[in-house]
Amino acid sequence: KEKRRREEEQARQQARERAAREAAGQAERERQAAARAAREAAEREREKARLERRKAERERARAERERKRAEVERQKAERDAQARAARRRDAAAGAALGKVLDEVTQSPAQQTSRAKSPRKSAPKRQATSKAARREPAQRSALEEQAIQRGAAELARPGSARTAPGSVRTRLDVPQRDRTGGGTGSAARARRRQAGEPNFYALKAFRVTDEIRQRPAQARRTQRTAVTILLVALLGIAGLVLTAQYWQPPAQVKGAEAIAVDAGGDLYLLAANRLLHHDRAGVAVTTIDSDALGAHVPGPPLAFVADGALLASGSAAAGQVAAEDSGTATLVRCELAAAGCTPLPSLPAGTRVSDFRPQPIDGSIFIADRNAGALLQVTAEGEVIARAPLQFAANPVLNLDSGLLLTNSREGAAISVYRYDRQAFGQQLDEILLLPAAKGAAEHTAVADFLDAGGSWWVVMYNPRSRDAGIYRFDSQWNYIDTIEAPARRLPLDLVKWGDRVLVNTGSDLSLARYNLQGAPEAPFSSTLLTELATRHEQQARIGGLALRGGLVAASLLAVLALGLAYLSRLRRLVYRLQRERGAQPIDEFTDSLEWVPHRPDRASALGRRIAACAVLLIAACLLAVGVGASTSQLAALLLFGAGPLSALVILQRKSPGHIGATDEQLLLVDHKDLYHFGAGAEIQYRGNFLLLYDVVVHCGSRLSPGFTVSSLNTHVAPLVRGGVRVDRATVVVKLLQSRHPLAMAVIALVLCASAAAFALATPLLF
Repeated sequence: KEKRRREEEQARQQARERAAREAAGQAERERQAAARAAREAAEREREKARLERRKAERERARAERERKRAEVERQKAERDAQARAARRRDAAAGAALGKVLDEVTQSPAQQTSRAKSPRKSAPKRQATSKAARREPAQRSALEEQAIQRGAAELARPGSARTAPGSVRTRLDVPQRDRTGGGTGSAARARRRQAGEPNFYALKAFRVTDEIRQRPAQARRTQRTAVTILLVALLGIAGLVLTAQYWQPPAQVKGAEAIAVDAGGDLYLLAANRLLHHDRAGVAVTTIDSDALGAHVPGPPLAFVADGALLASGSAAAGQVAAEDSGTATLVRCELAAAGCTPLPSLPAGTRVSDFRPQPIDGSIFIADRNAGALLQVTAEGEVIARAPLQFAANPVLNLDSGLLLTNSREGAAISVYRYDRQAFGQQLDEILLLPAAKGAAEHTAVADFLDAGGSWWVVMYNPRSRDAGIYRFDSQWNYIDTIEAPARRLPLDLVKWGDRVLVNTGSDLSLARYNLQGAPEAPFSSTLLTELATRHEQQARIGGLALRGGLVAASLLAVLALGLAYLSRLRRLVYRLQRERGAQPIDEFTDSLEWVPHRPDRASALGRRIAACAVLLIAACLLAVGVGASTSQLAALLLFGAGPLSALVILQRKSPGHIGATDEQLLLVDHKDLYHFGAGAEIQYRGNFLLLYDVVVHCGSRLSPGFTVSSLNTHVAPLVRGGVRVDRATVVVKLLQSRHPLAMAVIALVLCASAAAFALATPLLF
């Protein structure tokens, strides 16, 4: 029971506390509701009083305008009355002057008529003659008096004045009372305020169809930009795939192989083409090896007795290649008939490392290094003899006095073999080469050799470093001298051309030429080889430029389309919920507006910054020239420095706008003299930016001075506090829409920086 009693007591206590809390909460809510109602009532009263003050101010302004208009009309009526009185006085003075002149001009006539009368006595005629003598003096005196009276009438105040014209415009500005009779504001001239714009140049913001259609236009632009972006991305993907699978033309660095026919004509093999020259080295024609038949000839090359060209060959396009990727089989090319065919009876799987035709019976000696065999075959490829033989890495075959010579695989030596039927492939001798020259001890292998003018020319090299030299030996293989080689590294191929020896490095468009005594002569330059190398280089450059330029253009297009799509989306979001209204006339506010003055040092501050940027840019350019910067680097520096200069010049040349304020409204005038009034939620702000629909004014910053801070705090800040703080996207959209100088300055900076980056990347891309 005690426990139940305590629980009931606790429950009652909790109920009392809950009731007390609810009562307190209800009282607090009622107090807040009463306070809110009181605030709303006070706000309504303030709003009503503000509207009444505004209405009274408008009535006072209207009455003042009417009074000024009546005063101007009265002054005009007075001037008109004075002008009419002056005209009447002038008419009266003119009439009096005319009467006097008439009297003066009539006196001589009367005197003449009296002189002619026969009834006058002699004394009277004498008096008349005396009066006639006095008449000129009297007439002159009367004329002088009339002139003086007319001048006095014209000199009276207001007698000859004309009424000044009254020019009225849409902006009624009070003028000074020229008659001195006005008092108050009508008699005082209106003084121009600091920061006040030219009222006659202002343009009011008006809501047009183009402004109403901005959300729909932004949506269409966004769709177009997204489409362009997708096309650009597809183009980038296609160009990347093309770059992966596109094979540029092989760069022609020199001849791949050389052959001389029985008549002394020279043939160079380069880029699957045979370049034909006559015995004097004059270019004859170019033979495309792809047009020679089913096989493409390759090195080595040699002519047989019947004028056909023997060469290594590979399967043509569309044919199945052999499993072994070694040297191709042997083909016979008829240059006159433009056709190449493999030797029909040559055993399958034969890989030709080197070959040498036998001029006596037309047979061919073949070195098959892969199989380790020496073969003698007929002109059709039928095997006559075969012997196992291990060759050097790059075997070379030569015939001399019925013997077969080849470079030894054991070192700096020449191996001598028999090739008759009874002892085919039997080695007779190993001739060790010992050139007595500096550095020749390191050359322990033979790369090529030939017989020229009764002496042997031998290319020896170091197998590890590939360093090479050319040495000359006599017919008994005794060292004679060292030939000055065109290069110190392999390859060095020797070819006898008449009474000259050509040395081909494979990496030079010209061939070194020597006489039979080893003296160097002028190098042989093939115009066909030079043209072929130039054409391949141009094709490779153009193809690479096209790919890289296409990638750069597609990438820039994608970036621009992405930026346009993003800006269009922002425009659609900003203008979708905005309901524009036109600006009211500014005439009735001209006397009540308080204008915010510009900072007096704005132009000078921007001028100092422009001068500083120019000096820094010149100093940077001189320093870059001093350290040896390239043309692209110097251009990039100039473009990068032109960005801040252009931005500052744009800010200096454009007006910062104007800001005016009344008791309840804010007036903004942008750099294009477009103005708009606004109050309350119509005013938008973000940082130092003030916005009224399309009118954007930047109040200023440290880098871009604008208006005086004290006037902004006094006249503008109270009105802006009742406005709406917007996001950065709205400010960016409005800045771009109004072509604000700050937006143009930022665009100039971005464009110059992008151009500088492109100038730096140009040598890498192209």
